[in-house]
Amino acid sequence: MSQHWYEVKSNQGIVQVMLGWDPPLQWFHMCIDYDINAAEDPLYTNLAEPDPYYVTPEYL
Repeated sequence: MSQHWYEVKSNQGIVQVMLGWDPPLQWFHMCIDYDINAAEDPLYTNLAEPDPYYVTPEYL
């Protein structure tokens, strides 16, 4: 599974963005949070989408 990490300035301050590709599942994943490693739910994750397996990078 690939993971690319970015720190991005947002209206709410600096956020961490993790974007990647999962070869066995053949789908993209993305998570946005102030601290990706925090125990709370992230600000955004494609797993919360109605159909996360068909989310494309253009959508993200």
